Amino acid sequence: MNFILQVPPYPVEVMVSIGQSDKKLFKCIDKWAVKKKEKKRLKESVKSDFADDVCYGIVHHLQDTGFIILRTDGKIKSAYYRGVLAHEIFHVVEEITTHAGVKHGRKSSEAFAYLTSYLTTEIYKRL
Repeated sequence: MNFILQVPPYPVEVMVSIGQSDKKLFKCIDKWAVKKKEKKRLKESVKSDFADDVCYGIVHHLQDTGFIILRTDGKIKSAYYRGVLAHEIFHVVEEITTHAGVKHGRKSSEAFAYLTSYLTTEIYKRL
């Protein structure tokens, strides 16, 4: 499963990849509206994420761009793996807010909470 989320008002796009092989993910990256140089960097970044059998989810962000990939190995039907997805959504929120220059604190916590809720809702709609 693969889809792109727009995250208004933030200047980012999040590609969500669940249970895809590297090869299938690379095809999706090729279709993504990013520059050739960025596609190459993303592919290098995601290659064999799950080779060590310890990693169940991971987030990649090209720091100088607004392109983020949230990737899980696809076993999201159990409560444990849904927890892994929640964990990775949190990392996406960190990346988006860092990219936008928003620091976490009492005054900004609602922005973090709303963004977490938005991403979780949009991802779960597609599961």
